[in-house]
Amino acid sequence: MRAYAQDRFGPLTDLELREVPVPQPGAGEVLVQVTAAGVDPSIWHLVTANPRMVRLVWGRWGRPKWPVPGWDLSGTVVRVGPSVTELSVGDRVVGQARGTFQEYAVAPVSTLVTVPDPLDLTAVAALPVSGVTAYQAVESVQPGPGKRIAVIGAGGGVGGFAVQLAARAGAEVTAVCSAGKADLVRGLGASEVIDYRATDVTESGRTFDGIIELAGRRPQGALRRLLTKRGRLVVVGGEPTGTEWLGMGRMLQATLSNPFVPQHLHGLVATMPKETLQELVDLLAAGDLRVPLDRAFPFEEAVEAVQFVRDGHPHGKVVVAVGG
Repeated sequence: MRAYAQDRFGPLTDLELREVPVPQPGAGEVLVQVTAAGVDPSIWHLVTANPRMVRLVWGRWGRPKWPVPGWDLSGTVVRVGPSVTELSVGDRVVGQARGTFQEYAVAPVSTLVTVPDPLDLTAVAALPVSGVTAYQAVESVQPGPGKRIAVIGAGGGVGGFAVQLAARAGAEVTAVCSAGKADLVRGLGASEVIDYRATDVTESGRTFDGIIELAGRRPQGALRRLLTKRGRLVVVGGEPTGTEWLGMGRMLQATLSNPFVPQHLHGLVATMPKETLQELVDLLAAGDLRVPLDRAFPFEEAVEAVQFVRDGHPHGKVVVAVGG
C-alpha cells in the first residue's frame, strides 16, 4: 500500500510517498481502508519537530516514533482484530488512528464511531480533532439564549464548528476572522462579523459573556477586558511570540490565572471522548451541523495540504482524499 512516511524530523518535503506493508490489527483494533484523512496544524509541528520539544515527546534517537503522520480518518473496516465485536467488516467509520496518511490504517475500536450511509465519508474525516475541540470549547463558555459569545479565529476548522455549536445553543455569536471568510461564518450562524484586519476586537468597546480564542495573538489582559464580570474565556492553542511550550504557553497562563480573577479562564487541551464524536455524527446526520469543508486535496498532494493549513489559508477545514 501507499503511505506518506519520514525517517527523520525535517521539512515537509522530507515526507515521502512510498510503498509499505499493510498493517495488521491486534486485539481491540480494526484495519480501516482510509477514505480521507483530516489535516490540522499539529501535523506540521510533528513532521518538522518545531518546537524542538517535539523531539523529546514524539521522537526516539532523533527519529519520529511514528513515521506516518495524521490523526483523523474516515473509511471502511476491512478486517477486525481478535475479540472485536463492536464493529464488522464493511462498517463505515470515523475516528482516530496513529498515522492516517496511508491507504490502510489500524485504529483502536475505542476511537471509532459508525457513519450513517447518507453522510459523505470524505467530509466526515474533518470531524474528530476540530469538531470535538470546538465542542469542548463551546461547552466551556456555556452558551445559551441571550448570551454573547465571540469566536476569535472563526474562519478555520475549529472555529467553523464552534460558531455553529454556539449559535445552535441560542447564543448571539460574533465571529472574528478575515473579511474573505465573512460569508462563510455568517452562513454557519454568526450574527456579527469583525474583520480583524480592519478592527481590533479588543478595542471595539464590545463585551461578551464568553470568548473562544483560537487565533493566539491577543494578550490575556486585553481579552479579559472584553468579558463581563463573570464572563468565560477559553484559550485553544496559539503561538504568539515563538514556538516554546509546544504552543501551550497561553493556555497554561489562562489556567494558572483563573483562581485570581473574577472571570473564568481556561486553557483547553482537548480530549477525544467517543461519546462526543458520536453526538457530532448524530448532529451531522440530522442536518443540525455541517462540515465547513474548504477542500479535499488529492492523496498525491498531501504535503501541499499540510502547507496550505500551515499558511493559514483555509476557509474552514481541509482533508486529504486518500482513496476508498
